[in-house]
Amino acid sequence: FHYTCRFAQDAPAGQRCNFTFQLFSGSADRGIDLSRFKTLYLGLRYTGAARYVRLSIRNFDPRFSRLEDWNSPKFNYVNLHPKDLRQPVAIRLSEFAVPEWWVSTYDLPREFGHPDFSNATELSIDLLGDVAGTRHDFQIHKLELVGDGFSARMVS
Repeated sequence: FHYTCRFAQDAPAGQRCNFTFQLFSGSADRGIDLSRFKTLYLGLRYTGAARYVRLSIRNFDPRFSRLEDWNSPKFNYVNLHPKDLRQPVAIRLSEFAVPEWWVSTYDLPREFGHPDFSNATELSIDLLGDVAGTRHDFQIHKLELVGDGFSARMVS
């Protein structure tokens, strides 16, 4: 998978450059259980000036997620510095976090502020930082989830 994002010098704040793998077929509330996996191996060649590349996994939980609200599935994320992507990187799922802004937006109790991968519906790669006047190039070579004695390749 290869994609490029180019932004005009006068691009408004909040512009996005992202790629999303849908982890469901049919209804967006029926994802796949990734909780048995421990590590995500990512081979991503990135060129650009982003401060960070963010990897996120959305998890649909019927206690607070709603199909009509695209932001309501839990937002689990990890930020990767571009220099970390110079070679394939192993990311433990335990490194993922849930941002305070997401918990506050939905006014959820503390117990929902922890990562959850039991009903993963989307895996996304996007940028953090000012993008006006920049170009970003992504080549995804490998995306593999590994658990104790098993693995699942999404890209290889």
